[in-house]
Amino acid sequence: MNDMQYAKSRLRGWVDSFLKQRGCTAPSGLPLYSYSTTDNELQVLSVLLSVCPEERESIISGTYWAAGYCLFVAERYRRQYDANWLWQVFDSELEISLQPIEHKDLVKRGLDFWGRPIRYRAHGADYLGSLFAEGGLPWKLLQSEGHGFGRAIKSGIKHYHECKRDGRDLAQVIREYGQYFPQSFQNDEKYQLLARVVETLMLLAEQHALDEQDDPAAYLNSHYPQWRDEFPLPLEEENGHSLVNEWLRDAGVRLEERKRAEEMACYFTCEHRLDGPIELSRLLAEIRLAPSLQVKLDGRKLSTTRVELALYEGDQMVLKLG
Repeated sequence: MNDMQYAKSRLRGWVDSFLKQRGCTAPSGLPLYSYSTTDNELQVLSVLLSVCPEERESIISGTYWAAGYCLFVAERYRRQYDANWLWQVFDSELEISLQPIEHKDLVKRGLDFWGRPIRYRAHGADYLGSLFAEGGLPWKLLQSEGHGFGRAIKSGIKHYHECKRDGRDLAQVIREYGQYFPQSFQNDEKYQLLARVVETLMLLAEQHALDEQDDPAAYLNSHYPQWRDEFPLPLEEENGHSLVNEWLRDAGVRLEERKRAEEMACYFTCEHRLDGPIELSRLLAEIRLAPSLQVKLDGRKLSTTRVELALYEGDQMVLKLG
């Protein structure tokens, strides 16, 4: 291929522009989902793959076609996967028909361009599974209450404060659901990714008091719009406002529960502290009471409805409260 033919490579032009938009001159080596491909970019890419099949056979342009194909499959998987896909689902959308040896070659060249590895299973290299893994996590399965992904995140949110208190790795909670994941996702990389999703949700809830918001995603969009950029998974408008909003509400509930537990732990406690300069300091005692007090009568009858409260140190009364 001469220089003029090389310049006409539409897939190379798309890939170069794709990287440039992200401030890159070459692939970063990060998972493909981390590039946060937009819906419009994916649409243009699918068109180019369809109308430029000849570039797949080129020694030079073929690398960019393979890179685009890998990104296309990974992103389609992330957006639409419902646990029933084969190669033909992706190829039919591009109006192409490829043989297993061709899929193998495209994945090898494409992932090599992106600086990403081939995944292996018991029977050997898993080429389609490798592209699925590059898609991160599929939104349709994350939305399913019965799927392992969704259940793992729910459980992570539920046990987040417990793990933080005990110094446990949140990924250990996620790992307990690994048996329900597709085999390509039963690895520490995916457990850590799901754990980061949970940690991000809980930090957002804590930092922005989302337990006080009825629509936490809308609140973040207005008061902290960069939250989407900080999220471990790419967020399109639809999934960012539906599923993630549900997770944020759960995170807000758990935050409210923790605040309530911390408040209750301080009921009927006493804290002493020195007040003022050392030479003139005095010892102060701060007493924290509960909003209400239940007294068990154990079968005894009251002779009066008058109740007086008093504070004691041991057997000695130090203050009448009325």
